Amino acid sequence: MSALTRRTVLAGAFGAALAGAAPASAAPDEHAVIVDLWRREASAELAYRAQRGALPHAETLQAHCGMHVSVLSTSLGAMGIDFPPHPRGVADLDPAARALATASRDNAAAAAVALERRLVAAYRAALPAPKELKLAVALATILASHAQHELTLRADHGERPLPEPQGAG
Repeated sequence: MSALTRRTVLAGAFGAALAGAAPASAAPDEHAVIVDLWRREASAELAYRAQRGALPHAETLQAHCGMHVSVLSTSLGAMGIDFPPHPRGVADLDPAARALATASRDNAAAAAVALERRLVAAYRAALPAPKELKLAVALATILASHAQHELTLRADHGERPLPEPQGAG
């Protein structure tokens, strides 16, 4: 993992959050989107914690997800939304995070790639929701972080960093 690139991504996410999150007048669908992302990040954080010592970089990935939870918490607070409860165990995790948390050492890398792919997809789907530019920038920055996680995990485990194209766009 490139420390300089990672720092840049995380600094951008924190900078966007510290500069100000969405206003309290955010649309209800925007609220649901941010709560969903918060839950996914909290689940990913716990899943990576479960793989510490088994999956290379699990500690770093856990820390990054924790930072993403903090950024999203800032946004939720600015919107006046109560934080959802943190997941306490595997049963509380979303399916992709649960698959990683319960994966064997041999299957952990594939489960981590799948989790990161799902997080990238969730953030891509969420980007149209924010009405506030600063929140959209924070979400885009976190999306970039997860895309970088996916590429790094793929490369670390002998896969091509980028999947084969699925056809002409």
